[in-house]
Amino acid sequence: MNLNQRDKPPRAQHRHHGLTLSNKNMSKDADVKTASLSLAAKPLAHSNGDRFGTFDLWHRSCRETPTCGILTNNDRGKPTVGFQVLLSSEDKRLPYIPIEGITLFDCLTSLPDLSEFMGTLGELSNVIRAQLTVDQVITGDTQWVIKFNLAIHPSRSELYSKFINNIKIRPDLVDGVFFYDYESYGTINFRITQDTPTAPLHYSFPNGSMLHKNEVRFWPEERPLNEFGYYYVALYIVGNYARCFPDKWLHDVEVNSPLALAVAALLHSAAQRMALLTYGELSRVYQVVDD
Repeated sequence: MNLNQRDKPPRAQHRHHGLTLSNKNMSKDADVKTASLSLAAKPLAHSNGDRFGTFDLWHRSCRETPTCGILTNNDRGKPTVGFQVLLSSEDKRLPYIPIEGITLFDCLTSLPDLSEFMGTLGELSNVIRAQLTVDQVITGDTQWVIKFNLAIHPSRSELYSKFINNIKIRPDLVDGVFFYDYESYGTINFRITQDTPTAPLHYSFPNGSMLHKNEVRFWPEERPLNEFGYYYVALYIVGNYARCFPDKWLHDVEVNSPLALAVAALLHSAAQRMALLTYGELSRVYQVVDD
């Protein structure tokens, strides 16, 4: 970005929403995968590669969301149980979305709340379901034992393997790791001793999102968007598809095509999730639904 651009206010620099719709030809009887792969949102960029537009302006503040769970704190035989952040996120921008864009299929299979619905259309979600708990035990005046427990629900083996391979832990802590692998599901337990419960634990997991307090849904690898971002892009795509290609969209609605069913599920899910996610984006406070 040159100095003249940097000196301009955001409204002057970003006089575009920052995304463009890509629509490839598809047959009217296309299945949901073919139809949603033909619709994509591409980022807007200058000739020098610099991204611009209001989407990029938002994406600069896009961050991984923290992962929460049940924390049991046992202070010399006096346990207390609470719901807290167990995995914090780094304050760094997520990777750029690919210049070729993100398809509607990417969004539909990456949104945690649509995992079960996509299965009804014969398409598998790209989300891992898991449950996270942590036990903290004081064993001395200044010594804590942290027991970190992750139960990974059954998933297809390639997705599970990708997720496992993207878990990182500091080499000198490996002796405290217990991994029970059943090829498509498993459990991971960390046992770490340290002088304070707030010391860095030196392990990392792929990003995830929580639909409610008792379950976290992880993506198997680093992604360019968080849950809010996937709704953002998906709603942009379907809104512009309906606006720019009303004849095609009306046909989808009239015949209840797989694409129309997927869009209906997307809109229902967005109505449930977007208010909470938007509030979190604006307040910079992560919000989780209480069961």
